[in-house]
Amino acid sequence: MSKIVERIGEYIEFKGLKVSRVESSINVSNGTLSKPIANNKSIKTETLEKFLSFPEYSDINLQWLFTGEGSVIINERNYHIVAEEQLQYANLTHEELVYEFLKHKKESNEDIDQLVKSVGNIELELDEIKEKKDAN
Repeated sequence: MSKIVERIGEYIEFKGLKVSRVESSINVSNGTLSKPIANNKSIKTETLEKFLSFPEYSDINLQWLFTGEGSVIINERNYHIVAEEQLQYANLTHEELVYEFLKHKKESNEDIDQLVKSVGNIELELDEIKEKKDAN
């Protein structure tokens, strides 16, 4: 979870906030976030849940938070669509979130494998067309 904590620190910096203000707003003790952020340590799942459930921080892109992919915040245009998609992750435990991430990663890898095969087939078809054209 230290990568997630690191990204929470990046989000706080991106938004121009102070960690102490974030800690206060989500009702956790001083140091609950600042020490893990400074020392690249994990936080409790409860702290992550408090952070993610606080409305002021609802613009954080969960895909970016968990994977590092995408933008730090959700752009306003897509906010409502993405927010609805993120609701499915709101009450999951850390283990469940990791499981979901790995499941989506596997599905993405399978999609990539299928696309690579499709590109290979298209390349073969193009080669056959070129050979036929050259033969004429």
